[in-house]
Amino acid sequence: IRWVEASGAKGISRITITLGNELPQNYKVALHFVEPDKNKAGQRIFDIALQGKTVLRNFDIVKEAGAPMVGIVKEFDNIKAADKLTINLTPSGNNNANETVICGIEITAE
Repeated sequence: IRWVEASGAKGISRITITLGNELPQNYKVALHFVEPDKNKAGQRIFDIALQGKTVLRNFDIVKEAGAPMVGIVKEFDNIKAADKLTINLTPSGNNNANETVICGIEITAE
């Protein structure tokens, strides 16, 4: 969805979304990304964790999308959550001082 990827936030380390369920259930989580700067592959690398479990290590938006300003969606199935879903974004590799980026989040019950 291009309009979702047209905006975003830098430097986010933790996002908690209230789901409001009493009992745990499985969700499909889709995360939207765009490299908003003129970075090259290897300049912005970070890990992604859902519910405390790392689901993607050394994620490099430019490397996977092919260029800056190109949207990419990473989908994760069977993420168990009840009341809250937590997303952690942590700089990794040699770029620990670099900011993370996220543009959108979709959560769908499975």
